[in-house]
Amino acid sequence: MRTISLPETMFLAEDYEALLNKFIEFSNSKNITELDLVCGEFSKDLLGKRLLNDCSSKFKINLYINELPSKSNQWLAAIGGGKILDKAKYFAAQNKINFISIPTLISHDGICSPVAVIDGKSLGAVMPSALFVPLYIIRSSPIKQLHAGVGDLISNFSAIEDWKLAAKYKQSQIDDFAMMLSRRAVMNVVQMLDQSDLEVWQDISFIKSLVESLVLSGIAMSITGNSRPCSGAEHLISHAIDAKYGAGKIAMHGIQVMVATLYLEALRGDNFDYIDHLYLDTKDFCHPERSEGSFSIKYSKLKTVLAKHNLPISFEDLKIQGIEDIISKAPLMRPDRFTILNLI
Repeated sequence: MRTISLPETMFLAEDYEALLNKFIEFSNSKNITELDLVCGEFSKDLLGKRLLNDCSSKFKINLYINELPSKSNQWLAAIGGGKILDKAKYFAAQNKINFISIPTLISHDGICSPVAVIDGKSLGAVMPSALFVPLYIIRSSPIKQLHAGVGDLISNFSAIEDWKLAAKYKQSQIDDFAMMLSRRAVMNVVQMLDQSDLEVWQDISFIKSLVESLVLSGIAMSITGNSRPCSGAEHLISHAIDAKYGAGKIAMHGIQVMVATLYLEALRGDNFDYIDHLYLDTKDFCHPERSEGSFSIKYSKLKTVLAKHNLPISFEDLKIQGIEDIISKAPLMRPDRFTILNLI
């Protein structure tokens, strides 16, 4: 039997009062007497100060804005987007303390995963002991944040195929449970998008499903102890884009890996389709013909679904020129990770 780290509590709050009550209930159950709370300027005004004021009579909260504590208590909570959460959960791992994740954006699967991206490097972190998601805040966030969250899930398609490929070349070992969760996470969202129109992006049920799918991806990574179930060549391409242009200068991480995933679908062969091949062994070859990094496929179920929701589906949509240079440098971003890029 193996031990898997999972959050003890996951609560999706549709209003502040529900979030506050559940947060206090959890704190009481853990006998928390003092807690460090980390957030940025925006998330401080959005939620941090309210939690500080309303919980201060229950236990001591030390509020840190855009910085981490100089010394650690047993409990650390973080409110905000990916950068804040990643820094906090890495700090928690380094100091062997409990971490509470309170994401105000769901632009990637780091809201509940044992991986932190610090200065472009993927580092081991901790799974949160608890996850509190303020849906009422996320629902009002810019739609591009939701697009990026979907995009990070879409990258599971490519990551899964690269994992199968690496297993064939004896460069990795498949964990069936982790792969199952990764598959289910991405298909949950793709099926909802396929069956819905543009109004779905404001549907609270869709946002809940997106959160749950991002958590499933995080659990898949917890099972393997690395990012393999959700990160393959598409992440290497995104890192190469960031290395060339600067992080976030072209597009959000989730958007970049989504577009790279579609690019790699074409690279895998004229008749390759992610959705059709999701439960099949991958091909151990790629399309031999390239022209300035452009590939064509007759039909892609995934591309059709994403285009229906006005999501970018090509590097041209992101206004990236000279993609060949980026593709050639992508494997250098993480030489230890075997992907389809090792075969071209």
